[in-house]
Amino acid sequence: MTEIIEDNIIENMSNIFKHLCEYDYIYISIGSKINENIVSKRGKIYMSNAFEQIYPGFLQYNETHKILLIAIDDFRNREKQRMHKIKIDSILTPNIKCYILNQICTDKFITSFFSYIFDELTILNFKAENIMIANFIRFLHIPNKKEETDEIMIPEMIQSLLNKDIYKPYEHCLYQWFGYKHYFYNCIYPYKKFKQNPMVYNKIHFVEEILKKTKNKPCSSNFVLQDETIAYMLNNMYSISDPNVVSLDLVVSVYKDYSAMGIIIPI
Repeated sequence: MTEIIEDNIIENMSNIFKHLCEYDYIYISIGSKINENIVSKRGKIYMSNAFEQIYPGFLQYNETHKILLIAIDDFRNREKQRMHKIKIDSILTPNIKCYILNQICTDKFITSFFSYIFDELTILNFKAENIMIANFIRFLHIPNKKEETDEIMIPEMIQSLLNKDIYKPYEHCLYQWFGYKHYFYNCIYPYKKFKQNPMVYNKIHFVEEILKKTKNKPCSSNFVLQDETIAYMLNNMYSISDPNVVSLDLVVSVYKDYSAMGIIIPI
């Protein structure tokens, strides 16, 4: 069942936060509402993955764990609110509870909301590997000044909060969407791990070639992977569209998924 919360969000969520111990996995998405069913960028046509941003494929076939989904975005349009609720409820299994928060991510809200929830997680000693915050604030067209600022500010503010000593176990729980780069369109990565390893930005093209070839010929292509940076990137990339069928973890990396299918042959 999906519940929409619009007013006094932190106060209304406080009872849920007090019962986080009841959940095995927690997944929070930011900026994930469905705007259009079809997305066009530089001549490429995409089916929108906004629904998977809210309810990712790696959770959709998990019926054995209790899961909390929280989607944060501006849901002021009543018809879109109704559409989101109907679509999510049509596929939710009984083990999943979803809350849609009608809220713009201001700096004040980020500090209050995430401090509150991570205070509770810290008290519970909740396993860091069982929580994900996925930021999808990326703009299809050239952003205006406010949008450009938000695109940078939101992940930086959340990460600075998670870097605090009190929340240190959760420092790698923030994930960032690659955005509208074609072969990375359905992938997210741990924000801090990529920021800490600037070499990854020099290898994007090589990873893109692997993704391109496996997308075109997934059964016949395989790669002997010797480059440590490329392996690092694939080990820290996660598909929101694919089911997790190879691991009992919350989510499985592209590297592990491809290794299980024989696409990647590690040395």
